[in-house]
Amino acid sequence: MIELVKLMAVFALIVLILKYTKLLSLTIGCAALAVIPLFHLDWLASLKTSGKSVISPLTITTTCAFYIITFLQRMLEKRGKLTRAQEALYGIFNNRRINASLSPMMIGMLSAAGVVAIAGSIVGKSAGDSLDAEEKTFISSYYRHVPESFMPTFPGAIIGAELAGIALSSFLAGMISVVILIISLGFIFYLRKVPKHTGSPPEADKARKIIVFSKVSGPCLSS
Repeated sequence: MIELVKLMAVFALIVLILKYTKLLSLTIGCAALAVIPLFHLDWLASLKTSGKSVISPLTITTTCAFYIITFLQRMLEKRGKLTRAQEALYGIFNNRRINASLSPMMIGMLSAAGVVAIAGSIVGKSAGDSLDAEEKTFISSYYRHVPESFMPTFPGAIIGAELAGIALSSFLAGMISVVILIISLGFIFYLRKVPKHTGSPPEADKARKIIVFSKVSGPCLSS
């Protein structure tokens, strides 16, 4: 219970600093410093860990890879490839609940800014009048960020596993139950309100739609 109160204090500090400065780097830095005395961490060990996270070869490699992937995704966005990926996902699933959940998750693996609008468009069309605007916004953001909690293509998962001294394979295996719970909670509170049927005939050539989506997302995910 005490640890929960401490975490709430750190969260309140983050909100307070963001309210007056709107500088994310300063906010995260202050929150990190606040954690040390609150949880009685060793200052020297904490500084060593911070330094390791900055100069670690894995951190540097991950950062470079992230910028390369972002550059590639923006090229795809300017050429309209992400829109084609959206249309392909509609043809693959033909299920409003899946379109409103799994599609944003898959698109969320692409970190380009344009995927925010694409995920919102998919959820909006899939949910229709079954959900209000706030619920659609929540679903779009909620499912789009699920991959960030466990996918090794995201820097947070890789760096977190490295600093904790956990193998990525063990990390992924341990996160399976958590991911299932996250997806299930979204269904229980929101997606069950959305009808399954799209009202459109099933796509005859699903293989072609899968290939179209793979051509767009494959280079980014494999990078």
